[in-house]
Amino acid sequence: MLELTMASGLIAASFITDLKNAKIYNRFTVAGTAGGLLVHSLPGGWEGFLFSFAGLAAGFVIMLLLYAFRAVGAGDVKLFAALGAIAGMPFVLTCMAYSLLFAFVIGIGFFLAKRVLLTKAKEAAFRFFDLLFLGNRRAFRFTGNDLTRFPFMLAVAPAFAVTLVEGGIWL
Repeated sequence: MLELTMASGLIAASFITDLKNAKIYNRFTVAGTAGGLLVHSLPGGWEGFLFSFAGLAAGFVIMLLLYAFRAVGAGDVKLFAALGAIAGMPFVLTCMAYSLLFAFVIGIGFFLAKRVLLTKAKEAAFRFFDLLFLGNRRAFRFTGNDLTRFPFMLAVAPAFAVTLVEGGIWL
């Protein structure tokens, strides 16, 4: 129950600050990471620590790869590391998968709202052709103009709720 309270507080605080200031503060993620490690280590010893650390590592490493492609911000990387430390690897991986799915749907919605979906699809087709037939490896080089940006917490919050409801991965 303590883990649920910690994780819910982390998500709620991050949601508010991400929408308001486009930032997820280190004070939330550091406290979540330290709290998750402590909550599992104190009663569970090394086994509890390893459970928490595995979740932390899974959340951090996968989101770091997405950060390298400029798909998420640094705060999102630290948020999923903290969530992994609190909830463990199965929960954070499921929540991450749902977050990416929701982000895809939200992104399509933004494209449709901006009426640029067809333009972006054409650009992607030309880039794919350029890569496949002309061997241009720079065809899929991304710039800031390639992406539709929105607060990732718009996808993470419902993903967190779905992961909780879905089914007792961690509760």
